Amino acid sequence: MKKLFRIFVCIGLVLAALAQSFYAVSKDASSASQLPKEMMKELELTEADISGLCVRDEQTFFVAEGKTVFCYNQASRTAVPVFESDAPIDYYVPYAGRGVMLGAAPLDESGQPYETPVYKEGLTWNGQYTYYEFATGETYPVENPDRFLLSATVNAVSKPNFKTTINGKAIPHSKYPPGSFFNNDDWAGGDECHGFALLIFNYLFGTTNVPETWHRVTSTASSIKSVCQNLPLGSLIRTSNESVTSGDGHSMILVGKDANGITVYHANAHGVYNRVDIDYYTWSEFASGYKYFRYTYQPCTHSYTAWTSYSSTQHKRTCSKCGNVQYGSHYGTTAGLGRCVVCKYYGTLPGPVGITPPNVVDCCPEHFDHS
Repeated sequence: MKKLFRIFVCIGLVLAALAQSFYAVSKDASSASQLPKEMMKELELTEADISGLCVRDEQTFFVAEGKTVFCYNQASRTAVPVFESDAPIDYYVPYAGRGVMLGAAPLDESGQPYETPVYKEGLTWNGQYTYYEFATGETYPVENPDRFLLSATVNAVSKPNFKTTINGKAIPHSKYPPGSFFNNDDWAGGDECHGFALLIFNYLFGTTNVPETWHRVTSTASSIKSVCQNLPLGSLIRTSNESVTSGDGHSMILVGKDANGITVYHANAHGVYNRVDIDYYTWSEFASGYKYFRYTYQPCTHSYTAWTSYSSTQHKRTCSKCGNVQYGSHYGTTAGLGRCVVCKYYGTLPGPVGITPPNVVDCCPEHFDHS
């Protein structure tokens, strides 16, 4: 077991250094010297049983006997088990004050762990991955350890209480606060991060029928700042870690920015499948996490046709750029038989009392039925 841990010593130390977090990370038995001897005696543990340790505020998390994660509360001086792995835990990656990813050895056909973890392409090991979240005590399966390991090095700041309004719409969406999980069925035109970003873009602006604005930028702090400072809030950002033209990558919605960085609203960002997060990145952190800035969808600067009659109660107009449709209610200068002030429809009309001309409602024709 300790041999397996040593395989990942260098990985853990590199990630910890890159993250610049407040974690104290160790992969050998000497980490146990930071734990109270009376607590270890009560749990019947020796220093040799302790194989990973990190500190968060007044809590110390450590792996004992290769399978159990304990949380030691420094104030109450008590330790409780918070997670039990089915297979030996081979490495322990802290994530910027939020939690840890636990990697367990792959199992053979009989359900026993192989002697050595199997290394695959990229940063992916063939094994079992679990994310333990400090704040909630919840555990989640990690579907993409590559993405988790990359996120752990970036050290973005989680913004679970972030709130704003864009184009009159509340962010976060009422169905998808931070910590929720995006349902791929909610958007027919895509799934995972891109499906979520399209859903939110459509929620904000009533359409996704806007042209891609290509940037093709290799990410640096200065290049990301130059692009993002000129983007309107609500823009959909598409990135990649392969190339400026690669189809593989990550999508997010820009929901805030200041002189030092941006706040984004996204799903499936940190290895936990389709989990929704709002994160703040400095320019350099964003450049570290997303190597290539590919393209954006930006809110359309609408160019509408003239109002035309749509029904006996409504008129409509269409944006020639994106296809967004606006609907409004007919009204006359006085109530009764006459012509609509807006579109010249002739019929029985309400007067202008209670109507705010032209009483416009934005609508995306592919998602709403006005019959």
